[in-house]
Amino acid sequence: GHRLMEFCNRNFPEKSNDLMEKLFHAYFEEAKDISKISELLSIASLAGLDIVAVETVLQSNQLREEVLRYDHQAKTQLRVSGVPYFIIESNNGQRPTAFSGAQPPDIIAEVLMEAHESV
Repeated sequence: GHRLMEFCNRNFPEKSNDLMEKLFHAYFEEAKDISKISELLSIASLAGLDIVAVETVLQSNQLREEVLRYDHQAKTQLRVSGVPYFIIESNNGQRPTAFSGAQPPDIIAEVLMEAHESV
């Protein structure tokens, strides 16, 4: 799924948000196993991606090392030590807002409001 998102971000950035929503919907609402290439291809098709190109990426190790390296760097930089963990990217180039989801709702609401105000 991470490689699919990276492929989309690089080649179809205008479709990235839609793809992410479709991945979340499939996983969280339909309980789909998005570790399976067949499921990812189906989701990519719904998002309007080039299925031949997606399948080529997913059947190979393309982008694998880059995604793993980026994931490790991001977790280290943001000091992620558990899950759930949320990262909210800013639109203005500022450092993302990041926080553990294992917080009381009022703390999460406060962090989300701060992130919104900094955009």
